[in-house]
Amino acid sequence: MAAWQMPARLDGAKVQALLMNLRDKNPDDPPETALLAENLCEVETYLAEKGGSEFVYDEELDVFRFKDGRFAFCKEFADWDSLRKRGYLDF
Repeated sequence: MAAWQMPARLDGAKVQALLMNLRDKNPDDPPETALLAENLCEVETYLAEKGGSEFVYDEELDVFRFKDGRFAFCKEFADWDSLRKRGYLDF
């Protein structure tokens, strides 16, 4: 896999504000309404830059994958069922 420099799009304060805003949503709402794929991508890009992402970035396709190689999400779409089943939306 080629070396890739993640862009610094978000700082810690922005990530914290995003996560705080998500907690203000109705907990009974499906995750799709509380968290957009683009937001998930931005948060994971920040975490990957800091060394804390639980996903693998596929530079060729510009998507994030689970460590087993299956598609997880990109800016336009997320596999919400797989994310939910694997516990990635429990925050």
